[in-house]
Amino acid sequence: MQSIFLGKGVRETFFDMFLAWDMPLDAAHPKGNPKSFVDAVIAIDKFRIIKDTIFLGWEVAFFNNKPAIELGMLIDLETGHYYVGHADIILWHPRENRTEFLKIKLPGFNNLHEAMYKNSDQATGI
Repeated sequence: MQSIFLGKGVRETFFDMFLAWDMPLDAAHPKGNPKSFVDAVIAIDKFRIIKDTIFLGWEVAFFNNKPAIELGMLIDLETGHYYVGHADIILWHPRENRTEFLKIKLPGFNNLHEAMYKNSDQATGI
């Protein structure tokens, strides 16, 4: 996903994924999850379509001339409290002058429901 948001082509994106893959290409996920490299290729190919529709106009934000990918963050809530977290990708929409945080969740379930994401402590900041 990061490669796609950075504007890399299909071959370059799949090659980045290949380099990051940490188990045999034909192996299923070690936790019994049936996801394989082929499943990941299919998911990335589908995400390319989503990126060109749902994320139209969004691009990776840059901080200190580096893409805002895999960032640790500390947000001062100005109440004496801080929010400490992790951002997978921070997106910027230049025309709308908006910033959004993209949290990538990869559960081990075959059947998914929207509430699994909306109620995630990791995604909601609880």
